[in-house]
Amino acid sequence: MAGAAPVRPAGGAGHRQIEAPRPGRSYRVAAPLNLRAAGGTGSPRVVVLPAGSKVETTGRRDGDWWQVSTEVDGVPLAGWASSLWLRRADEGRR
Repeated sequence: MAGAAPVRPAGGAGHRQIEAPRPGRSYRVAAPLNLRAAGGTGSPRVVVLPAGSKVETTGRRDGDWWQVSTEVDGVPLAGWASSLWLRRADEGRR
């Protein structure tokens, strides 16, 4: 399950290194993203998060899928998101 070491996606050099999720760390959704009931594209969709949405990790991981929590229209939600579409909330800001 959750590990401390970074995860490298298949494809080798030139690909973005994915860090293991740490509980409470904030990320932004890079593009519209399906929040799912469990990890995997076959799991039911909970909601589509718009690009720029903020999510926080719980620390649980299933491969490239991370469990996250967020708020949509004032309603707290939790689900699973592909980490490939998440960027650190402070990424790109200097």
